[in-house]
Amino acid sequence: LAPLFLLQLDADPLRAAGYAGVCLAAANLGLFLALRLLMPRVGRRGARLAGMCLVLAAAVVPLASHLALFILISFVIGGATGLLFTLNLSEIMTRKDYAQLQVTGWNAAIQIAALAGGVASGSALMALSPVAPFVMVALCGAALAVAPPLSIKDLK
Repeated sequence: LAPLFLLQLDADPLRAAGYAGVCLAAANLGLFLALRLLMPRVGRRGARLAGMCLVLAAAVVPLASHLALFILISFVIGGATGLLFTLNLSEIMTRKDYAQLQVTGWNAAIQIAALAGGVASGSALMALSPVAPFVMVALCGAALAVAPPLSIKDLK
């Protein structure tokens, strides 16, 4: 986020790094609240909504010109991402054919590796534009909105 703040908020490097820290805190708060308040109530429809929230939040990034909007975007992306990771892992854990601990552990490790791969890809894309990593977030969100895990049941 710091390079984006340099560009879009006209911030100096120290201030941009501070803003990025505030946004990281907002993302963590979004993750915590989503898992604490939404996770027990979310089904397949909620997973689709979380994917769409990723798309919309990432789509707003190129238009954002105030720190408050970046904080809100970070909050939404953190919450939606945490929710989707948790739904995916819980879906694997409840499958009868995948319910062994070893398979669940491997899936969790792959999710963390995918997260690291996403960070690396986003960093590489930043050479194109500071907004480019958010295009990747939007595409991932769209894919998750279209095809959430199949065994998540709707909780009406």
